[in-house]
Amino acid sequence: MQPNDKGWLWCERLELWLGTWEGTILQESAVWLRFYDSQENLVFLPGEVAEQEQQRAERLAAKLKELG
Repeated sequence: MQPNDKGWLWCERLELWLGTWEGTILQESAVWLRFYDSQENLVFLPGEVAEQEQQRAERLAAKLKELG
């Protein structure tokens, strides 16, 4: 396996990149191994998906309240 210019490895079987990501998971900040799709977009963890949906719902509710 040959890494790309970012040092990520492509997994043919999963059709995903394996690379590093710096951030916080479960209140622990570190550099983590994460999966990325073929366009190099981060594949979210289940908890991250729920959090993103919660934030989206809150933004929509605020917009609706603003519009009356």
